[in-house]
Amino acid sequence: MRKKKMGYLRKDMVIDALKEDMQDTKKCYEGYQEKELIEFCYNCMERVIDRLPQYYPENVVEETRWIPCSER
Repeated sequence: MRKKKMGYLRKDMVIDALKEDMQDTKKCYEGYQEKELIEFCYNCMERVIDRLPQYYPENVVEETRWIPCSER
């Protein structure tokens, strides 16, 4: 048997990357309305991400499962 580990993303890191991406995206547009629309969309994404539960590995019990040789 082999344990399969999964990576995870921290919400604060995702939100920081999203904010940075928003600033870079806004630089591509000159109009006020376009920048307002970009900010609105990114803020909506941030709120959705912020409402998601944060995964903490120490709170999870890992299960081992049998993995066939063909999947190794």
